[in-house]
Amino acid sequence: MEDKERLEDEGAVEIFEEDSTITLFDEENNPIEFYEIASIEYNERFYELLQPVEKVEGIEEDEAVIFEYEVEEGTTEKIFKPLFDEELLNSVFNVYLRAVSDYSFDDCGCGCSDCGDCDCEHEHTHNHENCDKEHCDCKNKK
Repeated sequence: MEDKERLEDEGAVEIFEEDSTITLFDEENNPIEFYEIASIEYNERFYELLQPVEKVEGIEEDEAVIFEYEVEEGTTEKIFKPLFDEELLNSVFNVYLRAVSDYSFDDCGCGCSDCGDCDCEHEHTHNHENCDKEHCDCKNKK
């Protein structure tokens, strides 16, 4: 399942929720499989945030890479180009960060993300007895 978030005049982000993968080839034509994290439209250009499925030299385990892409005319095939401009990389990544900070993740299943981390002033009725995730940080645990 995918979710699109439109940011005011700053781009659009499509977040891939499932383990969507894509295979790219390095300069020696070796295949490298990546998880598709997000597709980002910024300044009328398209970028993809990718994370290697397996360890890749030069990329830390918790890092991702950003490629610019174009869709080949008459097809749905994406043509990826590496992105080297640090300022552009930071701008594209910041669009992604803003989108995920607004995106509601319900990690524990108890509904605590329904109110934006429960920082609201109304009474809550969600039940944490069924919350089986140790990382649930809802401020209103009972």
